[in-house]
Amino acid sequence: MATIKKLLKNALKAEASFDSDLELAVKFVADDLINLQRESQLFQGIGNDGKIIGRYSRATESITTGLTGVGYPKRAGEPFNFYASGSLFKSWTYLFKDKSKLQLIATDAKTDELVQRYPTMIGLTEANEHYFNYELLLKALRGSIARHFLP
Repeated sequence: MATIKKLLKNALKAEASFDSDLELAVKFVADDLINLQRESQLFQGIGNDGKIIGRYSRATESITTGLTGVGYPKRAGEPFNFYASGSLFKSWTYLFKDKSKLQLIATDAKTDELVQRYPTMIGLTEANEHYFNYELLLKALRGSIARHFLP
């Protein structure tokens, strides 16, 4: 059993490396963050406000008739899935800035145009943000901090 003195020493060590522990935790769950953005929201046509971003028109349906694969067919009335060539979906990444800010970004050439047309397309819904912060990131952070207390 650890002494109080040893626990205090470990706690001070954990406090001193909190920033690096947080960065490690973020890297550990980064793919989950990106999947929440891409598959749980964007592919479903859900914006960061939790609402449907837009729906396909009959014109889009007729233009895409006969196309198959991921994101197809695009039927009139269905929510946008933002999937065409897959380049937008492959371009998602994150930035971890100032040791505390986590930002989702897409580097595809179409991103700026799409964000201007659909301003809610980037960012997590309140429910997904809560899930990410309290289920995924907090668990990973606890794990990275716990290493300071293991023998």
